[in-house]
Amino acid sequence: MAQQQYSPPPPPGQYQYPPQPQAPPPQAYPPQQGYPQQGGYPPVQPQPYYAPPPQAPPPKKSHTLLIVIIVVVVVVIVLVIVAAALIGSGNKSNSTQTIIASGTVYNLNAGYYESVGPVDLTSSSSWTIAGTFTASNGITVYVLTSSQYAAWGQSGSPSSYYWTSGADVVSGAFNTNLPSGTYYFIWINPNLTLTTSVDITSAVTATP
Repeated sequence: MAQQQYSPPPPPGQYQYPPQPQAPPPQAYPPQQGYPQQGGYPPVQPQPYYAPPPQAPPPKKSHTLLIVIIVVVVVVIVLVIVAAALIGSGNKSNSTQTIIASGTVYNLNAGYYESVGPVDLTSSSSWTIAGTFTASNGITVYVLTSSQYAAWGQSGSPSSYYWTSGADVVSGAFNTNLPSGTYYFIWINPNLTLTTSVDITSAVTATP
């Protein structure tokens, strides 16, 4: 029998039979710039940056409606004012004006007079004067324009007049038409010794 070389037994443990080849160690990747020097994993590629699209600015508030409302309000106010003025003017020119109320009494001392005015009759082109009166003694009544009244004040007696009752009447009635203008109604007691009482028995009025 041939002799064999002695080999010591392997340490205790489990062994696969037959022996298997060992797996090679993992492959290391070469280091990339900007990454750790140790390999083992493929480098992560940077993703491109996409900027979000610009947002449209919020729509501006329109003031058109507000401007239209303001214009309409102004126009309505102007129309109301004009209408009120026209109505007031129409009422003024088409209504009867009372110059002296019925029942008015004037006590005229001897040689004195009573003046009523100025009476504005300019809102119409023509006026009808009406009214009646009585007196305890003879009187004279005049209707003077503003210029005639000024001249009478300078001279002391009316040199001209628009209407007169006549001299020394104890009753009378206004029945005349006056054009547009400013007037004075004068009641004169020409008696130098007696006081005269004048009574307006129906209102003196002016009607356009």
